[in-house]
Amino acid sequence: RKAMTGEFTTEEDWRRGLAQLSKAIRESDLKVFLANRRRQLAQTHLGRNLTRLSPRALFSFVAEGLAGTGLGGQLRFQQNAQRYVNRFGDFIILKDKLDPKSLHLYFDRAGLSEKPVDPDEIPIFKQSDPRLSESLNPALFDLALLFLMGVLAIMGAHLAFLRYDVR
Repeated sequence: RKAMTGEFTTEEDWRRGLAQLSKAIRESDLKVFLANRRRQLAQTHLGRNLTRLSPRALFSFVAEGLAGTGLGGQLRFQQNAQRYVNRFGDFIILKDKLDPKSLHLYFDRAGLSEKPVDPDEIPIFKQSDPRLSESLNPALFDLALLFLMGVLAIMGAHLAFLRYDVR
């Protein structure tokens, strides 16, 4: 509230108020983003479930599951990226706390430490590849449905052949 009305006595108070306002805006934006992402994911799951009626879609889902790509791969990448964002943020806070001259305002660039950082200390993003069991589990259901559709198609073709009059 103070950041909106300008009721600050020192520049440091002003920066802290601005940092708090910036943090509140970012948290609000994150809530909106996550809610939108949940809705998109629900729509994607609904669409995938509806297309499971097609053997071609089932084959595609099995291939995606075994390769670790597709929706599962995208979700795994997003989780790894979020973990990295958290690790990188913790790294910045840790390095900033080591500087006694810093204001420790993490949402204001002027409130962070000016000391240089060794590039070798910066955490590196790592994309973990799924293990075979992690790739196989999501594909099993689709593989079973694909197998069932194949068996039903063969049975239907066999019955049609038996009922056909050669004359």
